[in-house]
Formats: sequence, C-alpha cells, structure tokens
Amino acid sequence: VLKEIESDNAKLSNACRVVSMSTYNTIVSMIRRETLQYTETRVLTQSTLELLQMSTRFFLRVVSRTLIGRAVIVSMVSALCGAYREISSLRRWFLVEQCENPKILLQVLCICPEGTIRTEISKFLSCVLESEVSSLDETKISFDAFEDDEEEQGGSNSQKRINIEKRPLQHFLCNVMCSQDTMEIVATHWKCFHSYFRVLRRLGESGSIGTPLLCCTTK
Repeated sequence: VLKEIESDNAKLSNACRVVSMSTYNTIVSMIRRETLQYTETRVLTQSTLELLQMSTRFFLRVVSRTLIGRAVIVSMVSALCGAYREISSLRRWFLVEQCENPKILLQVLCICPEGTIRTEISKFLSCVLESEVSSLDETKISFDAFEDDEEEQGGSNSQKRINIEKRPLQHFLCNVMCSQDTMEIVATHWKCFHSYFRVLRRLGESGSIGTPLLCCTTK
C-alpha cells in the first residue's frame, strides 16, 4: 500500500479502497499494545520498532491524506504520541528520516486544506520534538553552528546520514522546520500559520533549551 501511494493521489484513491476502517483500528490497537509492552519491559525488539516505523509512515502517507482517515486520526495521534514519548530511538529515526525526505510532512503540516488534519499533525510533531528536548542533557548538548562538513551539499548519502545522526534534532530544526524552502511554503499558505507556529512556540516553551535550540539552528 505504501509503495502504491508514493507517486500520486490517483493511486492514493485506490489505496483507500484497499484499506478499510478495521485496518486503521487494528493499527492503532497494535501501536498501543507494543508501546505498553515496551513500557513494562523496557526492551525494544526489532519487530516492535519496525511496526512503529511502518505505522508512522502509514499515518503520514495515508491517514493524514484521506477522508476516511479523519475518523481515526485523533486516536492514531494519541497512540503514536504514547510510543514517541517513551522510545528515544524511534524519535531519532523519525527526525533523521524527515531530514532526508520532508516533503510529505511539510505538505500535511503547511498545505493540507483540512484544519483538523493540520492540527493533529502539529500535535504529533510537537510531541516528538518536546519529548526529544526533555531527554537531552543540557550540559552535553551542542548549541554550536554546524561544521562545514555537516552542511556540505556534496558527498555521499551515507555520509550525509551520518552527519544528521550526530545531531538529529538540530538538523531537523535547521533543514526542515526553519529552512528557506519551508519559509517559502509557509509564506504562501497563510492558513497553515497556526499549525506551523504552534510547533515552534511549544518547542520554545519546552524547558530551558528549547529557545536556544531554535535560535542556534535557524538559518
């Protein structure tokens, strides 16, 4: 299903016929079940991580882009936030993946005509960022500008990913949330102001390092 919706919305329409409401509800239940198991054991299996990653992709690529998805998006955001608050490796994976391909996230957050969808996406994104900030050690986090090799546009994809993985939150803020391309999207879609700036405001208010992080990573 995910491969089928990659290219265009015509194929997304076909995916909607394949995916029923029971599928949405099953995924929400599985997210909650796996999160509960992790909180009880503090052991993250590869199968659990892959399920949560798949569910996140499904959330962004299908749930947030379909009419039927509106009926389940609130419960899915609630379930995903429960997982992302608990699992730091899941947060880092999400930040790195969005740095590599932020198109769908920004479309939903900044361009989607449905206010409810934008609101739920902003809640999810705020949860990820605030949870990551709260897990950081203020005495060890770097507020320095990126080194030249981190900002270098050339180089292999593997090297770029290594650079992002060193400081995923800072790269996400700099290259996704506060990049020049994102600013241009926001400027031409005024209806997204509330959802977009809600994420930045909540991050700035989250602990003593939220605002410094925004200030040092904004281009």
